[in-house]
Amino acid sequence: MDREPELHEYSAGEGVRVRLQVEHEFDFSTLEAVFEHEDFDPTIEGRGEETHAITLVGRNPEQLVRIDTLPAAITSFVMLEGNLTAEKVVGEYRCGRMVAHYKGGRQIPFDLGRSPEMRFRVVEEPVGIPRVTSVEFLQAHGEPGHS
Repeated sequence: MDREPELHEYSAGEGVRVRLQVEHEFDFSTLEAVFEHEDFDPTIEGRGEETHAITLVGRNPEQLVRIDTLPAAITSFVMLEGNLTAEKVVGEYRCGRMVAHYKGGRQIPFDLGRSPEMRFRVVEEPVGIPRVTSVEFLQAHGEPGHS
């Protein structure tokens, strides 16, 4: 039985970087991938993309062109990047849509059904538990101290 690969985990304030290898026919200028929270439902009030989706953007792809095929096949390596902000909901995020932006404004969506699954987990930032290290009780102002 195949073991599920371990998910990468990120916490608020961290940058997310994902390196992709992409096969395509025409040059694109940028890629945009939207990772949606596993419980994302845009129809529910207050559960918009600002809290339940993370957009990563890839620019300046490194391209290898093979001209021995028709049409010419291009393999690009693209670094998708984005930062996690504190309002992102903790949980698992899966790539729900990805679009290539071409020169001239054309946008072509990827067929994610034929792509490897892309997902990661947002976790609470580990924070040490606060503790009291000193206590001093003081008299209220204007009252003489009684022992």
